[in-house]
Amino acid sequence: MSTKRKIILRGPFEYYEFPADAALTPGDYIRLNSDGEVARNSVVTVGVPHYAMFAEADTLQGKTIDDDYAAGDIVRCIVPQRGAVVHVTLAVSQTIVIGDVLAPDNAGNFIKLNQGTSAEGMLVAKEAVTTDGSTKQRIEAYVL
Repeated sequence: MSTKRKIILRGPFEYYEFPADAALTPGDYIRLNSDGEVARNSVVTVGVPHYAMFAEADTLQGKTIDDDYAAGDIVRCIVPQRGAVVHVTLAVSQTIVIGDVLAPDNAGNFIKLNQGTSAEGMLVAKEAVTTDGSTKQRIEAYVL
């Protein structure tokens, strides 16, 4: 698994805690629901402002970035500011090179932003990563 121990690697960020709506993995792109719980962000609307909020590892409870949160657990949430470096979840079947712009998918992961698409980039890849067709991985990226 990963040698990194947290999701926010460098830079300024805000910290919040909310209960989990369903199972979450540290590094997931999350959103706050109307009932005050956080879930994987499944709503990505082009042209609508959105903020980067990620599930952080629950290191205060002795857990790592490889330990998922269960529904109802209190999730450590981070909102990094522009220029921060994060270690986030990359979707399956991705080939990313340094400098690629990443956009959220509809499952709390990130994908390569291809030219000609209408999605909005949120991160810039700091490393090259290739995922296969069945396994998600994490990637280091700068927040735009």
